[in-house]
Amino acid sequence: MGSSVKIGALLDPHATLSARMLNAADLLVAYKEYPHTDIGERARELFALAVSAWRREIRPQSAVAPLRALGGFATLRSPMREFVASMKADEKAAGVLSVSLIHGFPWADSADNGAKMLVYTNDDRQRAQVVAEAAGLRFSAICEEAAQSYLSVADCIARVRASPDKRFIIADTCDNPGGGADGDSTHLLAPLWASGIGKIGVALVNDATALDACLAAGVGRTLRLSIGGKLSHFSGPPFEVEGRVAGIAKSVSPPPGAAPGAPVGPIVRLATDCGDIIITGRRREALWRELFTATGARLEDYRVIALKSSNHFRAGFADLTDEVLSAATPTAMNTDLAALPFRRLPRPMWPLDGATCANQGEQLV
Repeated sequence: MGSSVKIGALLDPHATLSARMLNAADLLVAYKEYPHTDIGERARELFALAVSAWRREIRPQSAVAPLRALGGFATLRSPMREFVASMKADEKAAGVLSVSLIHGFPWADSADNGAKMLVYTNDDRQRAQVVAEAAGLRFSAICEEAAQSYLSVADCIARVRASPDKRFIIADTCDNPGGGADGDSTHLLAPLWASGIGKIGVALVNDATALDACLAAGVGRTLRLSIGGKLSHFSGPPFEVEGRVAGIAKSVSPPPGAAPGAPVGPIVRLATDCGDIIITGRRREALWRELFTATGARLEDYRVIALKSSNHFRAGFADLTDEVLSAATPTAMNTDLAALPFRRLPRPMWPLDGATCANQGEQLV
């Protein structure tokens, strides 16, 4: 044990990276992709590096370039697609062991929050800092374009109505259980049903009471339910609707290659005049199309799919739509960051304070 032990950790890029974390570990490697489709690949990289360090074949030295930015930076599209490729290119240079972009978590009120470049080199901390700051400058040049943008619910509905030949996914971003929300808000659900658009599929609404009522009724039964709006002041009012229990799935597991997660279930599909609502009894992010198909739904029947997820749904649903819209609602994961009462967050911070997204040139360690 003691100094012969090498400590490595695999990080979600939405971590809050601190000097204490760096000092406590020999290696920290973050997933490069968001959605996180490369967890296995990054884990194998980390293990290989840790073994090499234990064998004294390498001596990892870290450096960090804080970027003072908050936001969601999805990597399935430009310019983040190219930025991920540039990090991998950096890692091919002699002596560079690992390059990670830590996105940070926008809702964490921490003095260590914010995007950061984390680089490890072999026994050369000065070079690690040079690589980190160069990568930070590349990120700073694209971060405002790369950051996810949001629309009001009214604007989302207007966009759908304006393009009757298109299929849409609407991300109920602010009520994403994967980020800490309850998954039972009705701020998007109720206006969608009132819009008259029809052919809508919604997942996953967290309501144990409604789920139990559907399970007790059984497939084929029609009942009137009060769905959602129960768990917090963020939830909005309960949504009153009549529907038929059209399908039940005891458990749904992630398919190969999908965003990871524990099995979900039981779930119920409630069919109404406007579309289907997939109901669960626990807080779970809507990640896989099987959440619909396991209950007998046909995804091609929907013109609009609304998902309680921020970005991870893209790995499983992106090929089903002509356009993805991200809805902003007054829920737990409020995307209006300027309205949040941050006390510990480093300032200035983009997009707050009128700041621009820029490499601040300071060192964390």
